[in-house]
Amino acid sequence: MSSARNKYSRLVGIRVASSIAIGSLLLLPHAAFSQYESSSGITVRPLPPANASNAPSSTGETDRNTGQKVSGGMSGGQKAAIFGGILAAAVATAVVVHQHEHKMPSSDDLMKNGPQVPQNVLMNHLIVDGLIGPGWPVGLDFQLEGPGSVTLDITTSDKVQYHQVLTNDLNGRGITVTRPDGLPDKLQAATFDVEAVAPAGSNLPPPNLRMYGMAAGPYVVHSIAIDQVTFGPSSLKMKQNAQFGFHSHSDFSNVRADFMFTGLKDNHIVMRQDNETPVAPVTVDEHAQGSLQGKGTEGQHLLQIRAWRGNSGDWVVAWSPDVVTLAK
Repeated sequence: MSSARNKYSRLVGIRVASSIAIGSLLLLPHAAFSQYESSSGITVRPLPPANASNAPSSTGETDRNTGQKVSGGMSGGQKAAIFGGILAAAVATAVVVHQHEHKMPSSDDLMKNGPQVPQNVLMNHLIVDGLIGPGWPVGLDFQLEGPGSVTLDITTSDKVQYHQVLTNDLNGRGITVTRPDGLPDKLQAATFDVEAVAPAGSNLPPPNLRMYGMAAGPYVVHSIAIDQVTFGPSSLKMKQNAQFGFHSHSDFSNVRADFMFTGLKDNHIVMRQDNETPVAPVTVDEHAQGSLQGKGTEGQHLLQIRAWRGNSGDWVVAWSPDVVTLAK
């Protein structure tokens, strides 16, 4: 995995501390969302808020499987190791930003190696590096377990940040599609920052965020271009094979399956990549299947699928609703 993936919370220090409360933001007319420049020199373009829907994809299907809940089956040491990796990368990123040397992967690197996810992940504040192009939509498939909302910040290599508040009033999974305006006529690298936030003015904690998919590009945001992800059996012994499957709504020349050790920290999902397995290219409407060897850390695991189009750069990351427990 590229070292760039370890720079978790890449936007620490440059994300905008908006003076407008989210509750008020939801009531503003479209004309009120005018751009401004942050103290760090980032041009911020607020977008109107969006609410998730479960509208069917281009094939007429809707994936509503929320799967199994992740439990707290991690030792104290395992939690500390994952969270320590998250915090260490965040501190390093803050130093880099302070010195105005913020770096993200190049567009060539993202075209070759696909979307980059941190090795240590806090799902309630998820950051992915990927490509974005002119007129590209950005899709999220997520569930909120409790009151609150999600903020989406897309920061491009041209130092333009799109900020949007997303809500999900559904009792389950929902999809939002964001359409940043004014993107230049070129492919460029961007950081996609997704964070669950508590209701404005409340003393409540942020809701638990369960992500099922994230995608960018005209070929992958019909709904989310990879869905119906399966992963099993529910229990697996070390070095046995786990089986997985998914439905692709597009052609992907590059696919990776990541075995993600997972658990709960303060009731929020944390993950760490145990290993990565290349998967054969897939075609539109294919129901792909594969296997990966159960090796790594004992405990619960999620499947993470990363796929991208080598000719256009469109990309998707999807996470399994199913949980597999690895034992000796």
